[in-house]
Amino acid sequence: MANPVTSILNPKGDYVFLYYVDKKQRLALDYIPVDRSQNVLSYAAQGTLEGDHVNNQSIAAVYFHGMPVVFGQLEIVKVSGEITTTKRVLAQLSPIVKAVANLESPDDTKLDERYNALAAINSTKQDYVWCYFLKNTAKEGAAPKMMLEEVSIFGNEVQIHHYSEIPDDLQPDSTTRLAALYIDQTHREVYYQRKGDDNSIYCYRIGNKSKPTPIADTGLAMKSTPLAVTRSVEGHVCLYYLSKPAGSDPIIQRVTRNKGTMEWAPSAGIMTGLSDKAVSETQLAVTQVIRNNKLENVVTFIHESEQKYRPARDDGQIE
Repeated sequence: MANPVTSILNPKGDYVFLYYVDKKQRLALDYIPVDRSQNVLSYAAQGTLEGDHVNNQSIAAVYFHGMPVVFGQLEIVKVSGEITTTKRVLAQLSPIVKAVANLESPDDTKLDERYNALAAINSTKQDYVWCYFLKNTAKEGAAPKMMLEEVSIFGNEVQIHHYSEIPDDLQPDSTTRLAALYIDQTHREVYYQRKGDDNSIYCYRIGNKSKPTPIADTGLAMKSTPLAVTRSVEGHVCLYYLSKPAGSDPIIQRVTRNKGTMEWAPSAGIMTGLSDKAVSETQLAVTQVIRNNKLENVVTFIHESEQKYRPARDDGQIE
């Protein structure tokens, strides 16, 4: 068959997943919304991006259309005569490589390999996904001036918001990592380290017009620490990061915030003995699970320099 195709209804029953092999012999996926008022369903074919996965990046997993999806960077190389251009764009990496922005204008979500922080979250009720990354708004040759960017995805629609309303002195540092948390449909939180000598982790709550605020007891966080955050069904928040007390190896720390409050409890160490080499290589990931009828967080990290991730259970103060 010259044009192989197959389709399946997504678990939520609101989209047809159309899989096909494109003209460059790559498996592609398009989402077709189920509109019961129409006899013929319409959609904009996106195809798949031609590019390479890269190691020097951050990736983030969410639920989208009822299935696990991973977002990250894709490196696109174009050759025109003797000129070769390379750029990175925000893309869906799994289960199928797929453009986030329109293929005709991928610069909307063009990323800089020097500032590769990324976080993503999804709505628990509707099919929304929000991706966060950093954009350098400084002129060529000037010192970096970072701005937090948000890409919201609903179905096949993509919107981009530049958080210029964040005061200049509270904008993210060029070396920061990002973590994000879904609160409700109109409120989300982004965690980062601001520019300057302050190593504290800041929380920016989107939707209530407040400034980013420092999280108490995170002042000893390592600069450019990886970040991971999770929230229980009851509304309790756990944020994980790395610190390095004087004369000590790096430590994975946790700060917690109980439901109905914006106050954070003092930080607690959950894992010691990380190597300095591992710190430069690791990303933190956290997933909440139930074990013996009790909540616990599984925190994944690189412990030594072998670049192999290992999970650690954190069952303290998890509610």
